[in-house]
Amino acid sequence: IPITPHSLSIMASDSQVTLSPPHSLLPLPVPPHAFQNDVAPPAFSVGTFLRQRSTHLSAAIVKRVSSLRQSLQDDHHNRQVTEFNLSGVKVVATPKPEKEPSPKGRVTFFSRSHCRDCTAVRSFLKEKRLRFVEINVDVFRERERELRERTGTASVPQIFFNETFIGGLVALNSLRNSGEFDRRAAEMLAGKLAGDDALLPPAYGFDCPEEDRADELVAAVRVLRQRLPIQDRLKRMKMVKNCFEGNELVDALVHHFDCARNEVRFRIPTLWYVNMTQDLQRVNLLELSENEKLAFFLNLYNAMVIHAVISVGCPEGVIDRRSFFSDFQYLIGGHPYSLNIIKNGILRCNRRSPYSLVKPFSTGDKRLEVALVKFNPLFHFGLCNGTKSSPKVRFFLPHRVVDELRGAAREFFENDGIEVDLEKRTVHLTRIFKWFSGDFGQEKEILKWIINYLDPNNAGLVTHLLGDYGPVYVSYQNYDWSINS
Repeated sequence: IPITPHSLSIMASDSQVTLSPPHSLLPLPVPPHAFQNDVAPPAFSVGTFLRQRSTHLSAAIVKRVSSLRQSLQDDHHNRQVTEFNLSGVKVVATPKPEKEPSPKGRVTFFSRSHCRDCTAVRSFLKEKRLRFVEINVDVFRERERELRERTGTASVPQIFFNETFIGGLVALNSLRNSGEFDRRAAEMLAGKLAGDDALLPPAYGFDCPEEDRADELVAAVRVLRQRLPIQDRLKRMKMVKNCFEGNELVDALVHHFDCARNEVRFRIPTLWYVNMTQDLQRVNLLELSENEKLAFFLNLYNAMVIHAVISVGCPEGVIDRRSFFSDFQYLIGGHPYSLNIIKNGILRCNRRSPYSLVKPFSTGDKRLEVALVKFNPLFHFGLCNGTKSSPKVRFFLPHRVVDELRGAAREFFENDGIEVDLEKRTVHLTRIFKWFSGDFGQEKEILKWIINYLDPNNAGLVTHLLGDYGPVYVSYQNYDWSINS
């Protein structure tokens, strides 16, 4: 306790103690240095101690490394690995290898899925060890317009060196045979960088102009909010709040879409459906069971037909029908599927379509893993292609799909799907049985098979013809390709 030169009185119990001032010749007592100005001693901190130790250690390492830096620079003969030790620390320095100059040019080509010419171009570029960018217009459908604008055609492959158009497989073979390919490729790689006019590489999952486009359905809703008079209305002696008239809605849609009144009922469901189908590219079809795949592709086929008829129109001739069933495609799980692919590749277990020599899926096709394993010919009565002679539109549930297909077959035969002429001993059937005879068997086998799905009257007539050992003839009805309105 510091003692002042003044007298201090200290109370101890009941007595008083008086201290006399120090002698005038003695020096005055001075408090310790750490306690001057009434400052409390700093508390001990483990964190502060560790930080100080770390600072001292870091300073020692930096000083040691700095002293060795000069010696490392003077040593030109040992540049692979340099090793030196510090007290408690081991530092290994590896010189960074010289970076090879990146190629300045870019090889880019447009392709499609399952294109043999595209596979040949891809193999050739890999053989030449050239880095290339491939733009698959089946996956990036928004790039097909760019393909047409740059090349004047929709055929693939189409090859570019930077922004310079080379051509297709024929042009590539011509350059290779003449020896010009290696020279032009070397000039491209050693020349200037790819300019702004060069093809942009696709960004998978991002920067897709098709996904960034304005949602037409959202735009229609915004217009309706502005145009429709939403208010309280008296209907049938009852006040209905915040409502609008149906004819007002139709008038607003007709004005917005600039279409006829009878077209409005197709436009809104179509817009909603198109928005929903964009999510199909993320579907993992391998996770579906056999019945789930059967129901999924039956429903998908019927929905695609409706969408195609509204978007493209009903095909009128043979060429139009071939394009209708092959060119209209959905991207599902990263792979394109057309109506023909779904029918012959998936539902028919990868069987050749009528008048075709090849199967839909080759051995290496990833979509082959999705094809049904068990074949069921009843699926023919679950598909509607939009014509008057096809079965009606139906949609199926996975856990009831087989029973629902049996019901679809019975409904088809009840609606003029069969006609029995006892006098001529002839059974008139849909032409589907002729086109896909391999799915149903020979004519007598077909008649035995369809008995299970006929009404009692027709079933009795067919059974009678088959049981009296007389000849039975099968005739195929003309197929009506006109649209089923």
